Parts: sequence; structure tokens; C-alpha cells
Amino acid sequence: MDSTATALPAGLQLPCTGQALRTALQRRDLRTLDELTRHLRVAGYRFDAVALATSLLEHGCASVADAFGQRVPVYVRVPPRSMLPEPRDEQTPFAIAL
Repeated sequence: MDSTATALPAGLQLPCTGQALRTALQRRDLRTLDELTRHLRVAGYRFDAVALATSLLEHGCASVADAFGQRVPVYVRVPPRSMLPEPRDEQTPFAIAL
């Protein structure tokens, strides 16, 4: 494992970043939210979608109940550092993210 990566306890990882989740919630994009949680439902996990999203946004982690009632942690994806934008040039007064 890369020494710069943060080790997380075993759990599930949603196929989105926290920013994608936040954007979907702000836009009330139910289609995107349903797509993000569909995999959990198909796998048999039980959860309240609003509580799951709220916890993920506030803490970066939440939990769902599996078929046996055991709590399983859920995380949003964190992009590798190599995918993060380069440091901003101080000569540029502002930048627009697309």
C-alpha cells in the first residue's frame, strides 16, 4: 500500500467523490443519488438514503446494515493525490473550475 494513502477499515466505497455527492444533493438530483445507492440496495444492504448522504457529507463515512444486521462502514471515493489539480499560480488572480 502507498505510504501516502490513508488506511481505512474494511468497508464499502461508493463510486463517487464527496463533491459529486454534495453537488447531487444541492441540485436535488434524485437520479444520480439513486444510481449511487442502487448498488447498496442490490447487494441487500438496508439504510435510510437521507441519513446516509448526510453522514457521508458531514463525516466522510457512514454505515449500512447487511442482511444479518451487522453494521458495515461506507465511504465516498477519495481521488488519488496525482489527480488533484496542480497548485494555483499566484500570478493568476482567480481560476474557474470546470
